[in-house]
Amino acid sequence: MQCRYVGDVGDFGKYGLLRALTLPNAPDELSLGVVWYLVPNHGPAGDGRYTDYLKDKKAGRFRPCDPLLFDRLNEIVDSDRRCVESIEEAGFLPAKYYSRKLTFEETPLNERPASRQEWLRGATERARASQIVFVDPDSGLEGRSASRHGKKGTKYVYYDELCDYVSQNQSVVVYQHMPHESPYVYVRRRVKELRENVKIRGALWALLWHPYSPRVYFIIPNGREVVLRPRIRAMLSGPWGQDRPEGPHFEPVLFS
Repeated sequence: MQCRYVGDVGDFGKYGLLRALTLPNAPDELSLGVVWYLVPNHGPAGDGRYTDYLKDKKAGRFRPCDPLLFDRLNEIVDSDRRCVESIEEAGFLPAKYYSRKLTFEETPLNERPASRQEWLRGATERARASQIVFVDPDSGLEGRSASRHGKKGTKYVYYDELCDYVSQNQSVVVYQHMPHESPYVYVRRRVKELRENVKIRGALWALLWHPYSPRVYFIIPNGREVVLRPRIRAMLSGPWGQDRPEGPHFEPVLFS
């Protein structure tokens, strides 16, 4: 997660999904913990620029999905307060947030394992009382292109880092930026890896976000299938899943 992405079209889908899963302020609201995996802003100039969904004709495609969320994000972007603190203060997603940056920019190589472990302890403790934990790495699940304690390793969540949440009977949602390959092939491979490395025994779902830049959200219900399944179905049956010429916003790649 980088602050410069706050309020862009991917953020809208991210928080829309979390609101659909948790139902904030409803009698049956599920408590939420957000682990940002926050890293310093970096990368190509212009990343995070996709905010035109908030304006003019495009707004008609997105605002009906969640008007309250849409309006709050519009306010944040218009006021140029694009940072995670603005999300935490906006109130549309009551949660416990873990906002400490994960960075090795000034950390010697030999100190990085201990530094990451300390960061992880803080994250699991902060989210301990939450029924759902959202894990938001900058890129997604671990891959071969970065080592855990290399500078790029902070952009990824590693499988064993998800195990604590699962062992604590928490449901988990994981963000994954889509690489340049078929999402259906990619999801099938990642699901196999998640089951093998995180020891998931029950359902495992994957929702694909289409607009602008595709991304996948892996959902580990971990015993809350009966509660979460109808919430996802309700979301997909509304504007989020509406069949448009350009496709739906959210598509279930793996869901039953």
